[in-house]
Amino acid sequence: MKPDMSYIMLTESQFGPAGSDDKNNSPTKSKLAPTSAVKTTKTSENVAITSADLEQTMRLFEILSARSDVDHPICMECTELLLEGLQKRQAGVTRERDTYVHFLKQAQENIPTDEEKAKTKTDLEDAQRRERKALEELEALEAEKARMEDEIAALDAEAEELD
Repeated sequence: MKPDMSYIMLTESQFGPAGSDDKNNSPTKSKLAPTSAVKTTKTSENVAITSADLEQTMRLFEILSARSDVDHPICMECTELLLEGLQKRQAGVTRERDTYVHFLKQAQENIPTDEEKAKTKTDLEDAQRRERKALEELEALEAEKARMEDEIAALDAEAEELD
């Protein structure tokens, strides 16, 4: 075995009796420990309890293995690497969530109150009234300009006649 590799030695209380392999054949059980490393227990009550615990643990490992890219159980170094990666992802997601929360607070602060809405509405009505008044004045000035241009044209014609 290489010195940089790690392994976990499972005892009977963690693995169960040698006969329990027949009940639940799974690929992860063959990875756990050789049958020579498993100790036998003496009371049948303890065997039933540990066997049930083992089956439950194995089902959990199978569920975990099916839902992720990692086969369970995993060694400590792999667990640390996995945790490190998950912590980085969590930090990124937390920053993103904080950004959204900050944006939401800003958006909620910028919601106008009823008083601000009423003031804006009166300001808009006032601006529209001034615009109508300015347009009326513009039309009056354009009409006066047209009248003056006609008067200038008539005076020019009169001036030519006098010349």
